[in-house]
Amino acid sequence: MGTPLPMVSLVSTLQGFLLAAGVFLLTSTTALAETRWLALTMAPNGDWGAGVSKDSYVAIANAIRDCRQKSTKPAALTGCGGMIRLRRNGWGIAAACQQTWFVTVGESLQAAELELREWQWRHIAEGPLVFAECRRVVVQPNGTALEDGSVLGFATAAAHAN
Repeated sequence: MGTPLPMVSLVSTLQGFLLAAGVFLLTSTTALAETRWLALTMAPNGDWGAGVSKDSYVAIANAIRDCRQKSTKPAALTGCGGMIRLRRNGWGIAAACQQTWFVTVGESLQAAELELREWQWRHIAEGPLVFAECRRVVVQPNGTALEDGSVLGFATAAAHAN
């Protein structure tokens, strides 16, 4: 038979485990406390709004309110909230091209750009959609616009994020 472990070694191991578990729980709680939802909406005419909150419902309401405040149309006619996307700590891109519009919120700016690019290619295959006549907005995780109103080409906004 082997020699039993000394009690001091067992207590030290247990203390180390409890310390590691405590650090993990503290880190996880802090990360959850910093989690914020980004909601992004765009109306067919290009009016857009962003909302950020720890509560997803509040973020959505703030995005619709922000869109309506930017619109020149009466609130009942804006179309704000007709297309809305939501993500924790996400980057958002919205584009309105003629009568077609698209909203995406990705885990990173590159992920959102990729989804936008896929949308562009699908619509090119469906028929003539002039992307030179588009309005585009790129929204950071804090809800502020990094880019607003640019012509939507196939260039990416990833260079602006650095």
